[in-house]
Amino acid sequence: MVDDYRFRLFTEKQEAINGEKNRLRKTRIYPEGGFEELLAPLGETLKQSVTLEELLRRPRVPYSVIESKAPADSEKPFPFALEVETDVKYAGYIERQKQQIEHTEKYDKVKLPEGFDYNELKHLAKEAREKLNRVRPQTLGQAARIGGVSPADVSVLMVFLEQRRRAQAEAGRREEKVLQS
Repeated sequence: MVDDYRFRLFTEKQEAINGEKNRLRKTRIYPEGGFEELLAPLGETLKQSVTLEELLRRPRVPYSVIESKAPADSEKPFPFALEVETDVKYAGYIERQKQQIEHTEKYDKVKLPEGFDYNELKHLAKEAREKLNRVRPQTLGQAARIGGVSPADVSVLMVFLEQRRRAQAEAGRREEKVLQS
């Protein structure tokens, strides 16, 4: 359990980080804005206006360049500069990872048929058929994590499962019509 003091410190830190990231997102700079002399030694230039966040995303631009042009009333050095720089520079990567986790969680809920012979799916790579028949994954997520099963193979499995689901639904509708007549 975290005591109130530590929790308050944590929330203050998060608020400061989020506030600085918002400032970077909203503050736009222009080629004639005085950053040229700071960017030139880094091999960077400004050809058009960008936000400070966009500037910080550049691999060769450290937070210290942006901090040197921060408003006079801001705390220098910013105590959480490393956290802000890391968050901004890796935001795209982190977002892709989150999406990948969501896909994985979704795939882990999709059940594969028990005892299915994967050799029947000719569009699967031979290696994938062999490994799927040997490992016998219970879910699409497990199948996707098997070495030798490519994303294309997972797509083939998804198409197969969707076709199977539709065929079963159609068979159920036909059976229902027969029972009603």
